[in-house]
Amino acid sequence: MKTVMVVEDDRATLDLLEIVLSEAGYRPVLLPRSDDVPAMVAAEKPDLILLDILLEPKHGMEVLDSMAEEPHPPVILMSAAVTGVREMGEIARALGCFDFIEKPFDVADLLQRVEAAMALPQQKAA
Repeated sequence: MKTVMVVEDDRATLDLLEIVLSEAGYRPVLLPRSDDVPAMVAAEKPDLILLDILLEPKHGMEVLDSMAEEPHPPVILMSAAVTGVREMGEIARALGCFDFIEKPFDVADLLQRVEAAMALPQQKAA
């Protein structure tokens, strides 16, 4: 079973993603805070990370930057508070992210993007 790490501080979104991913056959690992992400990536070895941008105590971009030196699974950034979604998607991909999803998201679209990211050849975290 493939593992999806979800880093999201909104409890309702975290709960929804837990249900959606579980029903789709994935094992969700849920993190409501961003301070433990690198350690949890090393411990859990997820196949994919869904990463919110507006997080505490570290912004999603800081989390992404902290993982830049080590191999890590594909990352899909998520945010509801972004104007210029197309530009954010381009920035996310330039930073090495697989994709960007605007919240609120369509569940079928999210799962399609998760599946596409899972199909990539991956370098797992050590």
